[in-house]
Amino acid sequence: MALEVLCKGDSLVVWKLDRLGRNVKEWVNIIKQFEERGIHFISLMDKIDTSSTVGLDTYFKDATNKLRKTVWKLKDVTS
Repeated sequence: MALEVLCKGDSLVVWKLDRLGRNVKEWVNIIKQFEERGIHFISLMDKIDTSSTVGLDTYFKDATNKLRKTVWKLKDVTS
């Protein structure tokens, strides 16, 4: 898999964030692993680029918003 061969300083570029993983939790875990390994992540359609502070901040704001929406949807379904 591509994630295993990436090295420090490499960048993984995807068309859209959903190509990285199936859900927000998986995205956050993968991005954390990248950060620990010194790997950058770029999502073209979501305009995320973790090689910059602004891009990393954008990623975490987006992930947080998606997670909140998912939680609210689950609350509506279980109510």
